[in-house]
Amino acid sequence: MDISYFPKGSLKGLSIRDRVEVNNGGQYLAPNNRSFVYNRVMLTYQF
Repeated sequence: MDISYFPKGSLKGLSIRDRVEVNNGGQYLAPNNRSFVYNRVMLTYQF
């Protein structure tokens, strides 16, 4: 899942993005064949 937010007004040019991945395992996808959640938040500002 990927969610992006672009505020307006004085914060125009800023973007906040949250990316979430849920992995339910698999021989080559996860260490020790266990489930894990990967979450990454990114802030970007365009001048």
